[in-house]
Amino acid sequence: MISLFGFIVTLGIVVDDAVIVGENIFHKMNQGRGRMDAAIEGAREMVVPVFFAVATNIIAFLPLMFVPGETGRFFAPLPAVVTAVFLISIIEALFILPAHIGHGRKAAHRTPSFPVRIQRRFSDGFERMADRIVAPMVASAIRYRGLTIATVAGIVAIGIAYGLSGRIPYSFSPIIAGLRVDAEVQTAPGAPFGDTVRVAMAVEEAGLRAAEQLGGVDQVLKGRMNVMGRLGENWADVNFILV
Repeated sequence: MISLFGFIVTLGIVVDDAVIVGENIFHKMNQGRGRMDAAIEGAREMVVPVFFAVATNIIAFLPLMFVPGETGRFFAPLPAVVTAVFLISIIEALFILPAHIGHGRKAAHRTPSFPVRIQRRFSDGFERMADRIVAPMVASAIRYRGLTIATVAGIVAIGIAYGLSGRIPYSFSPIIAGLRVDAEVQTAPGAPFGDTVRVAMAVEEAGLRAAEQLGGVDQVLKGRMNVMGRLGENWADVNFILV
């Protein structure tokens, strides 16, 4: 399950790398370059951004490989799978994908179908929005970089201050209502089995007294279970099933 989770986590990032490279190659082709020249130049321009994007993600997951104990063994497959997928994605995005595009054949000229026409309209609309709205905004942000940095820093500071003010409710271990009350009893290693039985019975009697105070055993409890010695002579489980 952890390996499958790692594949799911990396899926979107891997697709983004391929989309970035493919879009840049497509942009070069629209500028009039041949398929092979566009593939080589487009992939070459994306080497640094794709490499650092993948490297930062690998670095983010690597600390999980050094978590000690049982938790570390549980999460160890996650960074291994993520690292392997990201390394393979670099090869695919920078070598295999450009090779496929560069050696591809030009599609025969024919009347585009209705879905293709819809897709082209959306594509043209996004390009117009990028040229008329996004590009001027980015240019202004770069031109007034001091104001841009100050604005971003102010927004981050406000967010941190709001979070530290206590106005956002937060609980690392929320209390979730359930229909079971479970108690684990563990005596000292080597203790007689009678001590385990005595402590487990005391815990069970305390639970029954609490149920009696809350309205009666029959009204509060649907059942109870007391398992002793299953994991050793010094171990017991006391379980109460609520109505």
